[in-house]
Amino acid sequence: MNNLSKKNTLLSFLTSLKKQHVAYVDLSSIQTNMHNSITHSTLKTYLSHAISSGLLYDAGRGWYSSIKDPFILETKPIKKIVTLLEKSFPLLDFQCWSTAQINAYTQHMLAKHITFVYTEGDTINPVADKLRSEEYSVFANPTKADVEKQFRVDDKTIVIRPSISKQPTGEDHCAPIEKILVDLVIEASSLRFMDESEARLIVENTTAAGRIEMAIFLGYAKRRYLDFSSLKTINQVHIKR
Repeated sequence: MNNLSKKNTLLSFLTSLKKQHVAYVDLSSIQTNMHNSITHSTLKTYLSHAISSGLLYDAGRGWYSSIKDPFILETKPIKKIVTLLEKSFPLLDFQCWSTAQINAYTQHMLAKHITFVYTEGDTINPVADKLRSEEYSVFANPTKADVEKQFRVDDKTIVIRPSISKQPTGEDHCAPIEKILVDLVIEASSLRFMDESEARLIVENTTAAGRIEMAIFLGYAKRRYLDFSSLKTINQVHIKR
């Protein structure tokens, strides 16, 4: 197979991905579907051309997407909390997110929401005290026993957790969607405010609604011992052309 034939075969494969609504694919899957007939460097060159032409979009470190527009995360639900913490603790390193930010992607809309704050372990109690003084219902790194005895969700529920090593970080203390989706699955199970199957459906709906940094998402999921290989949007694909 000459280079032109190889390039045309690759373009045919990428077109098939779009037609079959495969949202994400990694470099190794593409190479497998090309039966390893293209060298790694040549394949990367062809994929760069595909991105330039708008046939494919970069999803981060060896991942590609058929979704043109990046996922836009609404940060309004957490602005009040973020502003309060910034003013009270100017040097505090924290990331914040709320279930309100992903409510549009649930199967059953949530009536009440939980705000999560991830910060350094030794700052959890001072942050909790400040938020309680502002009349928030605060749970400082609740254990399983705490959840069983007293956890509840009201209009001002905040859960504070210790930051995760090498967690994805966003601008202005607003956690990025890649962190939120992983944390959601973890917290849904820990706090029992949602079935894990529902949380995973939100992940699927969200990653299909807008392009995310798949490499960052999967890297963080691995750090938190979560497996998302069964998701149809990121599964290994073998399309017959």
